[in-house]
This record gives sequence, structure tokens and C-alpha cells, in this order.
Amino acid sequence: MRPRGIRVLALLLGLSVSYVPLRGALGSAEAQTKKAKESGVGPRLVVDVAGADYLEVIDLLTRKTVKRVRVGEHPHGLVAGRPVVYDMAGSRHRETDFVYATVESSGHLVVVNAETGEVVRKIKVGKQPNQLTLTRDFRFAYVPLREEASVAVVEFEEKMEVMKWTKTTGQRMATPRSEYEARVVKRLPVGAEPHNAYTGARTGRVYVTSVKGRKLHVFDADQHEELFALELPGEPRPLALKHDESRAYLALSDFHGFVEVDLEKRQVARRIELPPLPPGTPEPFLKTYVHGLVLSPDEKELWVTSYAGGAVHVYSVPELELVGTVKVGKSPHWLAWQPPQDALMQGWRLWVSEMDSNTVSAIDPVTREVVATIPTGPAPRRIVVVP
Repeated sequence: MRPRGIRVLALLLGLSVSYVPLRGALGSAEAQTKKAKESGVGPRLVVDVAGADYLEVIDLLTRKTVKRVRVGEHPHGLVAGRPVVYDMAGSRHRETDFVYATVESSGHLVVVNAETGEVVRKIKVGKQPNQLTLTRDFRFAYVPLREEASVAVVEFEEKMEVMKWTKTTGQRMATPRSEYEARVVKRLPVGAEPHNAYTGARTGRVYVTSVKGRKLHVFDADQHEELFALELPGEPRPLALKHDESRAYLALSDFHGFVEVDLEKRQVARRIELPPLPPGTPEPFLKTYVHGLVLSPDEKELWVTSYAGGAVHVYSVPELELVGTVKVGKSPHWLAWQPPQDALMQGWRLWVSEMDSNTVSAIDPVTREVVATIPTGPAPRRIVVVP
């Protein structure tokens, strides 16, 4: 059967998936190294600069900002993916890294070519879009609309059927031209203030948290229908989802810790408190004591930001015992893994955005030390690594 539209190798989904999808999206360490040596350009860290109107692109070989992509005031959600585009004959045409960002001020989803920095599409999705996710086949994005208590489902399609005629040495010839299309195809009602969306690596289900609704909504991404909604003991913020989707680890507002959710039994299994904050620690914005969480590539550790305490704490999995703490900048917000690469002569690195320090830092997960800090624009929030 001939492939249709866009096929996907894999995609990087912020904090929603761990080792296997992450490695698939970015390619192997060997492939990244070869690309870096050939092009002189290594992997990049893309940062949404919430205090401005752009995405900041940092070359991780030089650790310098190489590009600022204007998307609109107050970018919020950020994911990256590498679709495979096929031509009319079903042959592989090319692969391109794209970055997808939501913009709170304008209500747009913006698609950016990660290689060129070109904005290839802007789609009006609704009021105050937050952290989106992409389905496994890359055909759809689920975008939580915080002011509308709903999720916009956006369909993507890149076509090669369109032809244009050009003149080459006096002869007329047909040249394929790519058209990138996107449209909102459905709106799914959820609880009040939906905030973050994630895609499960095993089933492809989409998980959406609603802050004021105090629920975790689970959707069938093929039918775009809700399967069930799990009541939570607080206002859910970001989460980390195991590859087999048996467990999720959620941050809650007004709680310096996280909860472990058994998704098979559909109940909260454990409530874990982070180390106590120093006396007199001020209440953080929106009572966000914990924000970003991510599982290690082998899923043997859970890394949890103390937004209020300026630290990242490490817990063993499945025991959930504290095994380490890394002091970082002010208000650590989001976490993203960078796979090993020979060109950088390093193993895995965990990047953290430090919102009130206007920096991003790299952590060596073996030594549990900060090994690099890079200045950014004002209020860096979501981050994602692309090759």
C-alpha cells in the first residue's frame, strides 16, 4: 500500500515520553555525530522565551544562541518532531525537524522549520493555548485551551502532489512543491483550565490535565474521544509518563512534592513530599512549588524540579526514594534530555530552564552536577532538544 500524507519516525514530546520515543525522534548518537561533523552544526536547544515574543535556538556544540524565531508575545507550549514526507510514488522524499509552539497572546499554534527557522504555518486554535502534544502518527496535535475548557485537535498534512513549472536551459520541466496544511478538526470538552497534554508511547493515548477541573483526561487519539477522566487530589500541573503507561507522576499546585498515579487501577498510589524548603521561602506564582518532571532514559530515576527551592531532586524508580539533589538557578521550570554524542565527547545531559535566572543549565546525570549554564532571553519556560 502506498504511504499517505506524512509518516513519522518518532517525535519528541517534551516531558511526556522517555527513552525509546526520545531516541527515535532525535536519531541515534552515531547519526547525530555524523551530522554534526558533516555540517559543523550540532544538536540545538530550543527555548520558548515567555517574557518576549520569540523562540531562542542554542547550538549545543558552541553553546551560543544562533537564532531567534519570532512567533508572538508569550509563547507557552513547545514540542518537536521529525516527520517523514513521501512523494506521490510512495518513495521517501525527505525528513525535516519541526518545532511546534503555542502562543498565548494570539491564540496561535506556530509550526517552525527547525533547520531554517522559517515559520511554515500559523493556525488560530483558540484562547490561551498551553502545552500541546503530537499524536504518534504525527497527523494531529492536541492543544489545551486554558480559557475555553477544551482541547483543539489540529490536523496536519504535507502534500507533494502540487506541481509548478519552471524553465531550465530553455526546457520546461515539472518540479514537486510541498504544501504544508493544518486545520482544527475537533474541539474536545475537558475540565476547567486544561494545561498540559502528553502522548503515551505504548498505546498512543493522549493525556490532558485540567488544573481547576482537578482531572486527568485520557483520549483515544484515533477516534478523538475521551476514554475516561481520573479525579485527582489537587490541581494537576505537569506530569511524567512511563513508557508502558502504567504510571504517571504528577505535580500539584500548592504542594512541594508529587503524586504517583496507577493508571491501570485509575487511582493515586502514593504521595511524595520533596525535602523541606528553607524557612521564609515565599509562596511562588500560582502556588507552583513543583513544575517540570521527567523520567531518566532507562526509567530508573525520576527527576523533579523544586520551582520554589531552586533545585532538581532525583528519586529512584519504582521505590521513589530520594537519591540526589542538584542546585540550579531560580525557578527551574522544564526539563529535556539530550542524548549522548561523540562530537561533544559527553554522555546524556539533562537541560533545565531557569525562569527567574534567565538561563538554561545542563546537568550531568552521573555526577549530578551542573556542567554548563547559558544565558537566554527573559523568562525561559519550555525547552526541547532537536538534532
